[in-house]
Amino acid sequence: MLDSDKAKMLLNDYIEDTLDPATRNELEAFLQTDAECRTFFREAMDTRRRLQSLSVVTPSEQFDEVLRQRIVAYVQEGEKTSHPKRGVSVMVSGGVLLAALYMFFFTDIGMAPSHDEHVMPASTISTAVPGMKPAVQKATTPDKASIPKDSMETNIRKDAQKGIDLISDPK
Repeated sequence: MLDSDKAKMLLNDYIEDTLDPATRNELEAFLQTDAECRTFFREAMDTRRRLQSLSVVTPSEQFDEVLRQRIVAYVQEGEKTSHPKRGVSVMVSGGVLLAALYMFFFTDIGMAPSHDEHVMPASTISTAVPGMKPAVQKATTPDKASIPKDSMETNIRKDAQKGIDLISDPK
């Protein structure tokens, strides 16, 4: 049984009249029932007829040589204009690189004094600073009452009461 996709795959063979009679009859019967495919086939056949009705254009004897000269001239013109652009992009890239290096080596970003005496600037984290004590956080243990109950525990107990075992491996 044909569908739209299979019918469209047979389009070229149908237009070229290379289908075997059984397949051609099946396709034509399908086209009677599928309006979308029928329209698609008609448009394809109409396009083919129009293309075949176009007159043949014969190029002049110098066409090949003239075309080659135009292509070479176009390529050479493109090469001439691309060099200044390349130079500008190299200069801009170099300037950006120099600015980044300057910022990296000659600025004191992160060395400004902190408002909080226990907070160290990011740039000094790996370096010991004389006279400055590192901030120490004390670990606290929360009350059992403040910890919310695990919802899975409740669900496991309910499932166990119903005889449902979601945890163990079935074997």
